[in-house]
Amino acid sequence: MKKTILAIALVIAMMTTVFAADGGSMYVGLHPQIQLPSLNLSDDGDICSSVGFGAGFELGYQDSNLWSVGFKSGLLFYLPYEDSDATLYSPFGVRLSKEIPASVLVSFVPFIGSGLEYNWTDSDLRPYLETGINMQMFINEKWSAYVGYEAMFTYGGDTILQHGIVFGAKIYPLREKTDLSAVVTKDGDKIKIDVPAIIFDANQATFDAQPINIKRQNKKVLDTVAKLLKDSTYSSYNVTIEAYANAVLGTEEEIPVLLKLSQGRADTVKEELIDRGISASRLNAVGKGARNSSDAASNRRAEFILEK
Repeated sequence: MKKTILAIALVIAMMTTVFAADGGSMYVGLHPQIQLPSLNLSDDGDICSSVGFGAGFELGYQDSNLWSVGFKSGLLFYLPYEDSDATLYSPFGVRLSKEIPASVLVSFVPFIGSGLEYNWTDSDLRPYLETGINMQMFINEKWSAYVGYEAMFTYGGDTILQHGIVFGAKIYPLREKTDLSAVVTKDGDKIKIDVPAIIFDANQATFDAQPINIKRQNKKVLDTVAKLLKDSTYSSYNVTIEAYANAVLGTEEEIPVLLKLSQGRADTVKEELIDRGISASRLNAVGKGARNSSDAASNRRAEFILEK
């Protein structure tokens, strides 16, 4: 029991750090799971149960650095095994996790946790420690699906490993779902696609180093532009991609460097649109050098000009 208290104290200490950060979001997770045969680690790892199934629930908070802490509970039902009856368990405790993005839409989420598990068959309450990892796939800002493996070690007698495969979904109810729309506007003699800016990395023609929320926003912008260009209203139009760079020194020597950088950014956007099914013959990439703006992020951007 002392181990459990220490483990819960550790998680609570970590929770303090998580909740101290701003820009986070509440989430709710629901999952069914398939339980593999349990192993008695105090008896050479011998199998000590049949297979089972269950369901779990988690209510938590994720901060802006993608650390999460949540309260979890569930039910685990094991089929009869040898001379043992079917068994029903109820684990409940706290879980700390970290989302590690692998791409714009896919993340890996390792976790640790601690709590108590009640055995309804034997009226027994035992502490546990848990660990595992999920692969999380985002559907939109509010919804994600995940699959993973979790291992729970109960102790206070023999140490038993209960482990299984989980399949679930998370919803972030307080997040705003942003459905981008591309608006075609006239700016002088230019016809432009008005969308949020694509934000590039500083001094690079990429956006790989941006935070995951910026990467996801960039993807949505590119998806929206590609969708508009495929629409029958604009399918006969070509588009010129004008990209910019941020002037740092404001010297003559900086001009060719900025032209090269902005051309690289225009080429990057062109390749992204080609990957989304837009013909290369419709796309023209032009680097415009420095943009006159005090906003560095605004300078590191691309614009879309429609042409017949």
